[in-house]
Amino acid sequence: MSASASANENFTMSDNNAANASLAADSSHVDKRRLNTWAMLCLFSTLALTAHETDDQNMKRSDNIYITTVCATSLAFSALATAAHIGNTGISSLFVGTIIEGVVSLVLVGLWAGALPIIMDPSNGLAQMYVGKSAGETADYQSTISNANLYFTSWGSGVCALIVLAHYVRERLGGSGGMGMGYTSKWYLLMLASVIVVIESMRFKNQVCAIEAGTEDVTCRRNTYGLATGEFSNCVVVCCGYCCSFDIDFIRSNNL
Repeated sequence: MSASASANENFTMSDNNAANASLAADSSHVDKRRLNTWAMLCLFSTLALTAHETDDQNMKRSDNIYITTVCATSLAFSALATAAHIGNTGISSLFVGTIIEGVVSLVLVGLWAGALPIIMDPSNGLAQMYVGKSAGETADYQSTISNANLYFTSWGSGVCALIVLAHYVRERLGGSGGMGMGYTSKWYLLMLASVIVVIESMRFKNQVCAIEAGTEDVTCRRNTYGLATGEFSNCVVVCCGYCCSFDIDFIRSNNL
């Protein structure tokens, strides 16, 4: 009996050690991915700030100041986060995995969600602009990319900020090894796209559809459909992303 009990204890200890090692490896993997994403956000923010400040075609001063502020804030916070994840210092214990990291990532997502529609609006002349000709009553204008560096790096910054937030939420909810591990970031990326659709639809509605004879009625109806679709998509994405952030095995083992 004693030999059997001792053997069972050895097997139990071995299983526990293996499980702990597996959890440690998963945690290390998640931290490494979050570090890489913070570093990429720092790089994209630097490139976006440089591309914006070296462009001499900016038209609106208020928009220029806002985009500069967003890029600089994103650069500062992402550089701080990267340093916190690399070193094992006091700032690491205060930042990595704490509510501070979550708030910072959420703020950056909000800033880029507000900045992207401004950057992509051709009437602002930041990343895109209208080109064409006007002959009498006929006008033929089309949007074209005028600052490709700002166009792509701003999207890269927004995507990286959202991925960092998705990694943080998933870790806080215990979903680092759950069934939805491969889908959480994708749901959050869909949320960012939906937010952009809502903001752009609201802008078009206020700037074009609100003007008498601003555009055809069918265009405004399509814009309203896009606005409703974006809002509905946001509600679905929040629920699905939240569920995917949980570890299903953890929920079942704790009867939650």
